[in-house]
Amino acid sequence: MATWKKTHEEHGAFRKQSGTKDSQALQSADNPNDVVILIEWNTIKKAKASTESPNLKETMKKAGVTGPPNSAFRQPAGTYEN
Repeated sequence: MATWKKTHEEHGAFRKQSGTKDSQALQSADNPNDVVILIEWNTIKKAKASTESPNLKETMKKAGVTGPPNSAFRQPAGTYEN
């Protein structure tokens, strides 16, 4: 996770340029190498372009990502109080 985090932070300029608004990393409680990244973009179009970018693929490799990415695109459906 430390290598991934360092690379993620170094990749900030690309994320900002590609329309990223916010990101969050979630780690499995049972396997710290199982990580899910939630990223919010300005538009779905920018999100798809970013995930298909050769820049992102190279950055993931540098970060030590060994499995293929699983990208899913979602839109806000509402905000609810606890």
